[in-house]
Amino acid sequence: MHWILKEVKARIGQGDVNSTFSFFKIQSSLFGGTLTGLIQSAIVLGGVVTTIYIIYSGFRYITSRGKNEDIESAKKGIKYALIGLVYLLVSFALVSAIRTIFNI
Repeated sequence: MHWILKEVKARIGQGDVNSTFSFFKIQSSLFGGTLTGLIQSAIVLGGVVTTIYIIYSGFRYITSRGKNEDIESAKKGIKYALIGLVYLLVSFALVSAIRTIFNI
């Protein structure tokens, strides 16, 4: 592997090729870290919104006063919020796995 770096250094005609490669590694790490940070922030925000919507739908269920339409609407809201929460948890697991695999 070291002979490849010497060949690249000779062809480029510049000083230290290792510093060039380490620069690209640092840039990749910064971009990957920023991207995964944004994704994780979006996941956390989605979790907060989902939790608030579950509470809101529960409140609607409690205050429906036995009206079937309101009860069904509240149940659907809770069901869809829970499905969204599952999606968020799966996406969090995927982002964590990608970060682990690629050392980001």
